Amino acid sequence: MDIRSAAAYLENITVSNSVLGLENIRALLGRLGNPEKKLKIIHIAGTNGKGSTAQMIKSILLAGGYNVGIFTSPPLIRINEQIAVNDAEISDKALADYVERLIPVMEKLNDEGIYPTYFETITAVSFLYFYESEVDFAVLETGLGGEKDATNVIDDCVLSVFTKIEIDHTDVLGKTLSEIAEKKAGIIKPNGMVVSAVQKAEAERVLRRYCEKQNARLYLAPTDEVRNIKISENGTDFQIRNMSYHTSLMGAHQAYNAAIAIKAVEVLNENGRLAATQEDIRKGIFEAKWAGRFEKVCESPRIFIDGAHNPDGIKALGDVLDVLGDCRKIAVIGMLRDKDIDSMLSAICVHFDEIITSVPDNPRAVPALELAEKAKLYHKKVDYEEDCVRAVCKAMDKAGENGMIVAFGSLYMIGKIRLFLQGRQA
Repeated sequence: MDIRSAAAYLENITVSNSVLGLENIRALLGRLGNPEKKLKIIHIAGTNGKGSTAQMIKSILLAGGYNVGIFTSPPLIRINEQIAVNDAEISDKALADYVERLIPVMEKLNDEGIYPTYFETITAVSFLYFYESEVDFAVLETGLGGEKDATNVIDDCVLSVFTKIEIDHTDVLGKTLSEIAEKKAGIIKPNGMVVSAVQKAEAERVLRRYCEKQNARLYLAPTDEVRNIKISENGTDFQIRNMSYHTSLMGAHQAYNAAIAIKAVEVLNENGRLAATQEDIRKGIFEAKWAGRFEKVCESPRIFIDGAHNPDGIKALGDVLDVLGDCRKIAVIGMLRDKDIDSMLSAICVHFDEIITSVPDNPRAVPALELAEKAKLYHKKVDYEEDCVRAVCKAMDKAGENGMIVAFGSLYMIGKIRLFLQGRQA
């Protein structure tokens, strides 16, 4: 089997017979010898910042000399992006080989009326790959929520980590912050250790209650002690407790994500699970990278892509735009229908000289013309282009060499734009 056949198999997995919960992935992993039970896992949930925090933790561990597996979602372009050991994505050959190994297992499960989803299957692949790669730690980002997320099939982990919990995915997770926090708190393990960002009161109450119920120890990251944040196109400088740090990731929110990652490593150090030095921490924060998070993908004109797709993410994007200087700024926006579109447009349109709406590659996407009509409520200069690549080309014509373009709103769109611009510059 080659990578194209493997990708096609995964993408064609039907979900019509699937059941919400962990039963399917438990069955699948059981047939694979339960590799997840043999891993030291750092499990990360939250609304925004999960991927960035995961990458920072991974980078610190690598600086300390550990072998680290990392599982994130969704990918920007290729399935391989979701699974990596150290700084190397799983190879095409390895991914194809693992999928080929899983197919007979999947067929037997289907015969028994058990139908793992795509996400459950790729999660199982990651566990098997990490185990056979003999990683020292596996860093897992939840896909959606926490309690019923496929990554939460694990019985134990060395640390549960929570980034900022906000309103998102209300159709699945609940309408209130407390309801959403309840779903995410499901990753807390009995007698476990928990690191969390400083949360809003409703979310913190839920986390504290779950920790008490599970006899787990809660440590709050010093996100309220981040100081002297300076943002530039080279990244973000900041201080925590008089220690200076730099990350190539742009935005004040990345300084807060770094505070969570640093606290996670400190807690593991204090409890004898790690031996990472302060220099490892500084180097790891410095070297951490995360594609698609206010990432510069073109120099002239300057083009950035960002995965902001909910109100909190949009606010963080606006804060970055405020400090990037006075130039002509063009937005390319694509959004999914189940998002709080009006709230996001009302907050972000003011930061741009012109708006171009487009369409993410997803059946839940809002058509470009419909999104443009909504954007016109908040901006006078709005254009639209269904194809996101043509939308970026149109934005380049409008921006000129000294302008700036920011494409955002959905990872399903910015991945395609990133691929196009990489090919254009090759």
